[in-house]
Amino acid sequence: MDIMFVKMPDTDRARRIFWAVTRRQVRIYWSVGAGIAVVGALMALIGFASDGGNVGPLGFAFFVCGVWILCTPWLLLRRVIRRAGSQSPPDAATVRLTDDEAVFETPLSQGRFNWPIVKRIDECDGFWIAYRDRQVLFSLPQDSMTSEQITEFREFLARRF
Repeated sequence: MDIMFVKMPDTDRARRIFWAVTRRQVRIYWSVGAGIAVVGALMALIGFASDGGNVGPLGFAFFVCGVWILCTPWLLLRRVIRRAGSQSPPDAATVRLTDDEAVFETPLSQGRFNWPIVKRIDECDGFWIAYRDRQVLFSLPQDSMTSEQITEFREFLARRF
C-alpha cells in the first residue's frame, strides 16, 4: 500500500472528531445532568409549594447543577473548535500511508506513526480515527482521498486489524 494525499486544515472536522471521540461520555453526561435537573425541579416544586423549609432552595440548586452538567459538552466543543482554529497549521499536511507507517508532513514538522502502535481504527462521519488504547493518535479525512485510495485503505484495514 502506498497512498499519498493532502489533508487541508478544517475546523469543522475538529468538531466532528470531538463528537465521534466523546459520543459515549457525552451521553452519560446528558443522562446524569437530566436526572439531576429533573430531581432538582421536583424538589424545588414540592419544597416551594408546601413550604418545606430548605427543600425548595436545595432543589433549585440541584436543578442549576443539572443544567450546568447538560451544558458542559457544548462548552467543551466551543473550546475545542477555538483551539483547533488557532492551533491548526495554516499549511496543508501531506499524508503518506504505507504498509509500515503513516507519515504526516507540513513545511514545519513531520510525524510518523508505525502501524504496530495503532491498536484500532474507527470509521465514522467521513474520516478514520486511529487509537492507541484510549488515546487518539491521528485522524484521516476521507474527503481528501480518492475512491480508489479509500478502497485500498479499507482493504489494508481488513488485513491489518
